Amino acid sequence: MNDSIVIYNNNDENKILIRKRKVHSITKSTFTRTFTKEKFNFLKRISKNSPESKYGSNTKYYIKTSSGKYSFYNNRIIYTDEKNRQTKVPIVTTDLSTIFLNEEDTLFIADPKNRKTYRVDKGKLTTLTKATLFNDPETKIYWQQITGQTFIINNDNIYLLQGYKNDELQLKFLITYKNFGNQFFNSIFYDKDFKRLYLGSVTKGLNIVQLTQFFTAQKKIHFVDEVSSSSIPFNENTIIDPYGYEVNKHGLVKNHHFGVNDKHFMFYDDSGNILYKNDDDVVRRYKSTQYTTTHSIHFPGLKGFFKSADQFAVSTTDLTHSYLHLFEDEQLKTINTTLEFTGFVNSFLQYNNDEFLIGCSDGLYLGRLKQKIAAQVAKEINVKNIIRTSDGQIWITTNKDGFFLFRDKKLFKMPLDQNSYLNSAHYILGDTHGYYWISSNNGLFRWLKNSF
Repeated sequence: MNDSIVIYNNNDENKILIRKRKVHSITKSTFTRTFTKEKFNFLKRISKNSPESKYGSNTKYYIKTSSGKYSFYNNRIIYTDEKNRQTKVPIVTTDLSTIFLNEEDTLFIADPKNRKTYRVDKGKLTTLTKATLFNDPETKIYWQQITGQTFIINNDNIYLLQGYKNDELQLKFLITYKNFGNQFFNSIFYDKDFKRLYLGSVTKGLNIVQLTQFFTAQKKIHFVDEVSSSSIPFNENTIIDPYGYEVNKHGLVKNHHFGVNDKHFMFYDDSGNILYKNDDDVVRRYKSTQYTTTHSIHFPGLKGFFKSADQFAVSTTDLTHSYLHLFEDEQLKTINTTLEFTGFVNSFLQYNNDEFLIGCSDGLYLGRLKQKIAAQVAKEINVKNIIRTSDGQIWITTNKDGFFLFRDKKLFKMPLDQNSYLNSAHYILGDTHGYYWISSNNGLFRWLKNSF
């Protein structure tokens, strides 16, 4: 039965069924016990395992599977199929706390003393001789048949069994839980949909841990900054920064030796070449040579460069005024329009075919390409980024002035979090589940789109 939980009390004297959040009492005449007497021995069913599990020498234990059952007695294992045919498994097991079933009802037994793992499929034994976390002497195993989940605890690291492939048990790391062994947890459940880990303790109750869905990718190179304000996708599972460090979620993959460059500006041109800023130069690395050859374009007083839709722009300064140069194409040779500003130009976004938004240290401007003019939309805000999210909304982030929605050529200030961390938000992305993700110096925020 789906959505059903059966609970026994001590000694199996009573049993209740919880189904669809309703409790039903089950009469003694209609249920089988998990603990009974069999001739000269007690017979007890195993449906879960943990380091707290206790096994008596005078008790015969068994595990039911979809194809039969495994019996454990006198350090021996016997498999009995549905036709009552028995197979003796040719190993000796002295510690039942290391046994578990996977989702295919295959029995596994860890042997930490000999650093082996035994696999028993319908009575057929396979010995896995490779030393793994499963047979590590420091490992503790939690298994529960009703959930089909097996957990490995090793030095406060919690892993979930994912499956069996190429003669190896596959593990997924979940979380590091400090001093796990001192908490006396006797049951574990992982909710994969909501990324929550439930830890049950008889003395300390239920502890719910929300797992992060993010990896902190670190290069771990001495004297190299881990922060990159601009990076771009490089391969299927990697990104690359202006220094040339290619990184995946686990860390550094390869150093492409781009050198020390400005970490705030980087993008691909329409030909797949990589552009980044080095002092007063825009450097172009060519895709055709695997990004090993470069060409530099010099702009005195270069502050930044931008790409939005099919428009390329460069900002410069003479320390009295700032200038935004709009170019004919990605070669950055022919200037179509130059606009002058009193504040520094920090960001640029093509609004439509003729209009574009310019974010400056003294406000937000709306420029027109044909008229070659720019009018101030908002003043006394230090614009950091202008972002168009996948749903077509345009957002303005600032340095300590909050963040705004730009709609119908008007600014609408957005509410902040209770600590006002979003007063200096960096960037905004939308997902397909109805949320905006907003980055800041104080962490990453998720905001329900409808709440705006």
